[in-house]
Amino acid sequence: MSAETQELVSVCEQLPEAKRIEVTDFARFLLAKNEGAVAQGAVERWLAGARGAANTGVTTDEVMGLTRGES
Repeated sequence: MSAETQELVSVCEQLPEAKRIEVTDFARFLLAKNEGAVAQGAVERWLAGARGAANTGVTTDEVMGLTRGES
C-alpha cells in the first residue's frame, strides 16, 4: 500500500461514521468518473488510429471479418 493510501486510510479512520460514509461515496464518484475518462480515452485513441486507414474496394464481408478478428 502506498504512503498516500495509508495516510488516507488513517485520516478516514479518525472521522465519525457519517463523514466516513460521505468520503467513501465521494471516492466512489471519483473512481467512476476516472474509469469513464479512461474508457473515453481508449475510444479516442482507437478512432485516431482508424482515421484514414480505410481502403477503397473493401467489401462489407471483409470489414465484418476484420471486426471479428479474422484478418
